[in-house]
Amino acid sequence: MHCLGDALRRNGETRQFAINALWGAPMSPKKTPRPALVWCPFPDRAAARKTASQLLTEGLIACANLIGEMESLFIWQGKQSSDQEIGVLFKTRADLLDGLIARLGVLHPYDTPAIVGWHCDAVHAETAQWLLAIGQSNVMAKE
Repeated sequence: MHCLGDALRRNGETRQFAINALWGAPMSPKKTPRPALVWCPFPDRAAARKTASQLLTEGLIACANLIGEMESLFIWQGKQSSDQEIGVLFKTRADLLDGLIARLGVLHPYDTPAIVGWHCDAVHAETAQWLLAIGQSNVMAKE
């Protein structure tokens, strides 16, 4: 194993990729997918589950975390309101983010769903490998 100083000085590699080399993560940024997340509330658990299942089948996400019921306070059509919703956090890759957001907008039961997506700056090596598999086998056998 190389010492950290040697790894940081190697042929102009960035510090992060040199550190990744010490821990066994891929050296090339092209081999490490950039993760992305999407947050979206749904009117109920059934709608959230149905949409998440469809996105899994279509190979646009690796995971959907259905978060328990929450109260949402918002302005809609000029009036302050509130409602009970189910929040969902979708895990995907940056290269799939735009397609996921577009597809989620089509599948979502609201006329104007709140869909917010962002790129993540860091990812665990095992999670990166998991994200690479998105879409490789779109329909999995249910256990």
